[in-house]
Order: sequence, then C-alpha cells, then structure tokens
Amino acid sequence: MERSPGALVWGCLLLGLGMLIHGTHAQNSPQDFLIPHNAARAEVGVDPISWDDAVAAYTQGYANQRVGDCNLEHSGGR
Repeated sequence: MERSPGALVWGCLLLGLGMLIHGTHAQNSPQDFLIPHNAARAEVGVDPISWDDAVAAYTQGYANQRVGDCNLEHSGGR
C-alpha cells in the first residue's frame, strides 16, 4: 500500500492540532495553582494559603531583574 506525501502532511497537521488543543488546559489563574496546592496542604494538616497580588507583583519584578543571568540570589525582601 502506497501513501501519498499529502497524507503524511495531513497526519502531522492533525497530530500538531491535537497537541495544541491539549495544551490549552494550562494553569492560568491563581486559583488553578491554589486549589490543588491547598488540597495537598489539607492532607497533611497545614493551613491553606491565599494569593497576594502585592507579593505576586514583587516576585514578577524580581524575576524580570534576573532574566538576564538567571542567577538564584536572595532579593533581601526589598
């Protein structure tokens, strides 16, 4: 049985589309992280955590500073 090159192209496109659709289930909101994290914390008797926009903004700013070298250095909380 001989297959045309077009069938291979279509097969690759369909495979790629399937992977793209599957990738749309990414974690995007704070709750997407907090719900499973807090469930794990509850299993070991630890209080839940909550999202803090000020902390998120601080850490994003610090990550932006480190993007050039990716060195893991303590921020000093400043």
